[in-house]
Amino acid sequence: MDGLAHLADTCLPLHDKNMGPDTFKGSRPLRMLAWAGALLLPLALLAWFWHNAALAQGREQTAVSIQADLGGVQVRIPAAFAHQIEFEGAPGLPAPGSRIRGFGFDVRYPDMQGVSNATQAARDQAPMETSMWLHVTLTAADHYYGADFLAHMAQELHRPKAWKYPLRQLAEPVHGLTAHVSQGGDVNDFRHMTLYTHRNAEGRVDTYIECHDGTYPSTPCTLYADMGPAMKATLSIHFRKGLLPSWRGMQAAVQELVRSFARNASRGP
Repeated sequence: MDGLAHLADTCLPLHDKNMGPDTFKGSRPLRMLAWAGALLLPLALLAWFWHNAALAQGREQTAVSIQADLGGVQVRIPAAFAHQIEFEGAPGLPAPGSRIRGFGFDVRYPDMQGVSNATQAARDQAPMETSMWLHVTLTAADHYYGADFLAHMAQELHRPKAWKYPLRQLAEPVHGLTAHVSQGGDVNDFRHMTLYTHRNAEGRVDTYIECHDGTYPSTPCTLYADMGPAMKATLSIHFRKGLLPSWRGMQAAVQELVRSFARNASRGP
C-alpha cells in the first residue's frame, strides 16, 4: 500500500481544478505538471499495477550501474538505484553519457539503502504507519522545472484562486518551516493540504513541502528542492506525514546521495 500512497502523491495536482492559464506564469513545466496531474489521475492506478509488474521483472535484468548525464553532470548510478530511468531520445538502452530526463528510486532513511535483493523483503513488509522508505524522483534535461520553480510555487500560496480551500499562514514556524493551512472543508479531500516553505540565509526559497491533511496512517507529503547550481535537476521526495519533523535531515541525506553518484563517475569504472 505504500506504493499506492507514493503514486497518488506523485500524481495529485499541485493545486485545485480551478487553476487558470496564469498559474506558474513563466514556468511552463510546472503548468504542464499541474494539468497532467488533474487529467491523468484515473490512469495512474493502472500505471501503478503495470509499474510494479515491470519493476519486479526488471530488478534482475537491470542489476547493473548506469552511467549518464544528470542535469549536466556525469553520474554513475549504482544498481540498487538504477531501476526507473528515462532518457532523452529513442527507447532502449542508452549510450554512456546519455541525458537523463526522469529518474526515480526508493531509499530507506536514515541508512540510505536502496532496493536490492538484501532489502526487498524489508521494503515490501514495512508497515505504512511506520515505514522509513522514501520515494525519490528527479527530473532533468527538457523536463527540468527551472532554477526558479520553488519561488513560483511559493508565490502561488498568496493567490487565493489557486486553491479550493482558503489558506491561512500560521504565526509560528512548524519544524522550522513557514506553514500555510487549508481552512474549512473535508480534511480527507486530496486538495485539503498544508503547505510549507523554507528560505535560506539569502531569503530564497530552498524547500517547498505539500502535506495532505487526510487522517489515514500513510497520509503523504512531497518535498520539492533543486539540485543546483551545478546539477540542473529538480528533486522530489515522497514520504509519510509522520516523517515531516525529519524533513531537513531527509533532504540533506537524499541530496548527498545523488551527489555521490557524480563522485562515482569521477572515479571511473
